[in-house]
Amino acid sequence: MGDRLNDRRYGALRQRSTTHALVDTLHHWHVAVDKGESVHTVFVDFAKAFDHVDHNVLVAKRAALSLPDVIVRWMTAFLQERRQRVKIGVSE
Repeated sequence: MGDRLNDRRYGALRQRSTTHALVDTLHHWHVAVDKGESVHTVFVDFAKAFDHVDHNVLVAKRAALSLPDVIVRWMTAFLQERRQRVKIGVSE
């Protein structure tokens, strides 16, 4: 699988931290701005982000924020068939 990984992937890889991602992103922004291009960026960190949130409530709130429909559909698709659980009084 190592050959199939995108060289701009930083999460969960040895010696590929968020600092590396930030430096790489800043480089690409500077190159684009120097060329007179615009820069649009979205950062999403899904790690445990939805563990304690009812998915239906989350999607409804996103739709209420007047986000583009494509974003709401994308989030809905991501959350479909995902299981949730809450542990109470259990240390990991």
